[in-house]
Amino acid sequence: MRMAAKQLRDLALYETSARLAHMLLHEFHANDAIDGTVFKDMVHEDIAELIGSVRVVVNRLLNHFKHEGIIETEAGKIRIADLDRLRLKTERDLLGLNAIHLHQT
Repeated sequence: MRMAAKQLRDLALYETSARLAHMLLHEFHANDAIDGTVFKDMVHEDIAELIGSVRVVVNRLLNHFKHEGIIETEAGKIRIADLDRLRLKTERDLLGLNAIHLHQT
């Protein structure tokens, strides 16, 4: 139940790129992805549904993450290529969210 509440909060408050980055990081840790592979044979439509988006946006973001060197993609697989950069991306998103929240209160 606590995880579901966190996922709802993420969907409501984070931008799509942040939701995708958080999901990739979560999958990395949840699956003990030693080689960095977080998804095997998961289509982009499924990822989009998980983060509350659409396939075309997920494709664009995955290509952006790939261009930044954060992930690698091959034959239906997504592999974390630079875990530190992915963590940094999620931390920046959290800091931005916290700054917005503090500004509003």
